[in-house]
Amino acid sequence: MASDARGRVGPVGRLVSGEGEHDRPGGSPADGPGAGHADSVLQGCSWLSGGRQVARVGRWWAVIIGFTGNLGGGKTLGAVQWTLQYSLRAGGAPVATNIRLNPAYWTAHRDTNPAFRIVPLRKPDDLIDFVRGGGGIVLLDELHRMADSRMSMATANVLLSQFVMFLRKAGLTLIFTSQWERQIDSRLRAIMDLVIRCRKWKTPEGPRFEYQVWDWQAGRLLGTRYIEPATAMTLWGAYDSYEFGQVLRLPSSVKAFDNWMARLEAAALEARGRIRGSRTDSVPPAVGAEETAGGERPAVGA
Repeated sequence: MASDARGRVGPVGRLVSGEGEHDRPGGSPADGPGAGHADSVLQGCSWLSGGRQVARVGRWWAVIIGFTGNLGGGKTLGAVQWTLQYSLRAGGAPVATNIRLNPAYWTAHRDTNPAFRIVPLRKPDDLIDFVRGGGGIVLLDELHRMADSRMSMATANVLLSQFVMFLRKAGLTLIFTSQWERQIDSRLRAIMDLVIRCRKWKTPEGPRFEYQVWDWQAGRLLGTRYIEPATAMTLWGAYDSYEFGQVLRLPSSVKAFDNWMARLEAAALEARGRIRGSRTDSVPPAVGAEETAGGERPAVGA
C-alpha cells in the first residue's frame, strides 16, 4: 500500500481521498456557471465514454476535452481510449491527429468500427480537408506546444484560440493532452468543457490509470474512470508513447489566417449542405433522459 501528500491510496492504488475530491481545477465552484452546465456535460461525457450513440447536431456533438497529469501519467492513453469510444458510438467519427498512430492497431479497430478513418495532421490545409469531409474528432497531443500560456500575447496563440472558438461550427470535437491546464493559453482554458485528471498507480498486475472527470466550467467532479493493466497493454499498441508528436502550426500572420479561416468556413458550409440533405438523426434527449427507473443517473463511463 502506498500513499503521498495528495491523498490516501488503497491496496490496488485507487485514490480514495485527497486531491480531486473537493478541489475544483482552476478555481472554486462559484467561478463557474453552475450545476446546469455540469448536467449537460455529464450527459455528453456519458455519450463520449460509451453510454449511447452520439446524436448529430450539425455533424458531431461538439465538446472540448483535456487530459492533464504528470509525465507518464496516462494522458495520451486515456485520450486514445476516449477517441476510440467516441468514434464507435458516433457511428464511425473520423479522427484527425498529430500523433503517429500504429496502422496495424487501427486497421484492426475497423473490424468493429467499419466507417472509421484516420487523417494525419501535418499542415493547416489538412484541417480544411477534414472539415470538408464532415469533421469529426481532432486529437492533439501536447497542446501546450501549440498554445503555450507563457506566450499568450503571441500572434500564433491569438489566432489558434480564434480557430478553437469555431470548433462547433466546423463540426469538430477537440480532445487534447497537456501536463497541466495552466500551461495552455488562458483563452483556450476559458472554453474547455471537461478536464480529465490522470494519475498512474502501481499494482502487482502492472500500472493502473485513474481518470477524474471534471466539469471545468462548473468546478464539479463528475466521476472517476479507470484503465486496468490489461487494457492499458492493449491500448499501448495503438501509438508510440515516446514520440514527440507533430506540432500543427496554423498560419501565423493575420492576413494568411483570415484567408485560411475563410476557406475553412467554405468547407464547413459545403459539408453542412451535404449532411442536411441526408441526416436522419434526432436532437439529443433532454438532460435526465438517461436516468434509471430508480432515479439514478448512470455513472460516468458506464
